[in-house]
Amino acid sequence: MILNERDARHEHILQVARQMMTAARTAPKGKGIDIIEVALITDEEIKQLSDTMIAMVEEHGMKFFLRDADNILSAECVVLIGTREQTQGLNCGHCGFATCAGRTDGVPCALNSIDVGIA
Repeated sequence: MILNERDARHEHILQVARQMMTAARTAPKGKGIDIIEVALITDEEIKQLSDTMIAMVEEHGMKFFLRDADNILSAECVVLIGTREQTQGLNCGHCGFATCAGRTDGVPCALNSIDVGIA
């Protein structure tokens, strides 16, 4: 049997992406609470993500998204990692607010951001 890399590449990339998703799920979490969300997108969903990133530039002016919106169009898949919006209740102040209860809606819990970095 002869298997050309070009014929196996796409499935191998998806296998690696699935392994990345599992690794993100099993990474250590702040307070041991799993609030990680992981998704894999391909094909048309990548185009939708790119379009959304371009819209974010128009809405918020974050121009670095333009480069990334273009870059992902050549990807065979994209692994997205984030967290649910949930405070960890430690009142640590890393988010800029003295207490979790005093945190403004839409401001992420800093521990959640750390969880994404570890994942």
